[in-house]
Amino acid sequence: MLLYRWRQARLQQRGIEHHLIVNTPEEQRLADRVGVRAKEISQYVYCDEKIFRPMSVEKKFDALYIAKSEAFKRHALAKDVARLAILKSSGPDVADFCPEVSHATANTEILEPQEVALFINQAHCTLALSAEEGGMFASFESLLCGIPVVSTPSRGGRDRFYTETNSLISQPDSLSVRQAVDKFVHGGADGANIRADAVARLEMLRCEYSNYISEIASCGQDGRAQILDRLRSLNLDHLFCEASQPSIPLSIRKLLV
Repeated sequence: MLLYRWRQARLQQRGIEHHLIVNTPEEQRLADRVGVRAKEISQYVYCDEKIFRPMSVEKKFDALYIAKSEAFKRHALAKDVARLAILKSSGPDVADFCPEVSHATANTEILEPQEVALFINQAHCTLALSAEEGGMFASFESLLCGIPVVSTPSRGGRDRFYTETNSLISQPDSLSVRQAVDKFVHGGADGANIRADAVARLEMLRCEYSNYISEIASCGQDGRAQILDRLRSLNLDHLFCEASQPSIPLSIRKLLV
C-alpha cells in the first residue's frame, strides 16, 4: 500500500489522477477501507462479443480448458474428461507440464481470438478450475459464445456472472469435474439464453464504466451518452466493437486514451 501511495503521488505530480477498476465487491471494500480510489466494474468490459459468438459447428470436445501452463490453473482436475481440449496462452506444452492430461487436444502455437472462439463453440462446455484468479476472460468469452462453464469454487470475480443455467460449480476433484461436464454433454444447455444474458450484462458493464468516467470528469448526462458511444466505437484491440457513431468530440476522446 505504501508503494501504491508513492506511485499515486508521483502521478499527481504529473497531473494524472489514478483510479483502480476492480472485479469484486470484496476488492471494492478493501479499496474503500484503505482509501484507494476504485470502482467495481469487472474486466469483462473489455470482452468482444462480435468475435466470441455462437457458431453452428460440430461438437468435438466434451470440455475445453483455456489456461496458461501454471500450477494455479490445476489442469489435473480435468484428467477424467475423455474428449478434452486445452489451449495454453503461455508456458510449456500441456502434456509436458501436466502428464495427467496428455490425452487432451492441445495447441502448440498461440491462437488468434477467432480461432479460440471456434474451439469454444466446438465444446459442450468450458472449464474454470483455478481456486483464486481474476475475472478470467475465457469464462465470460465462453458465455458470449453460448457455451456453459464448469467451475470449481473460486475467488476473484468470475462467479459473479454465473447463473443456474449457464454454469455448474463442481467440487475440486477430477471425478466431480467429469460428472459436471457429463451433465452438459448429455443434457445440453440453452445457448441462446446464455449468450443473450452475457450480452446484456456486458452492456450494463459498459454503462457503469461510462457513468464512472463521466462522474470523474463531471460531464453530466450528455457527456455520459457520448462516452458510452465512444466506448462502443474505440475498437482498440477489437474492444467495444458495437460502434454506433463514427465520431466523438475530441474533449471526450481525450478522457479515454
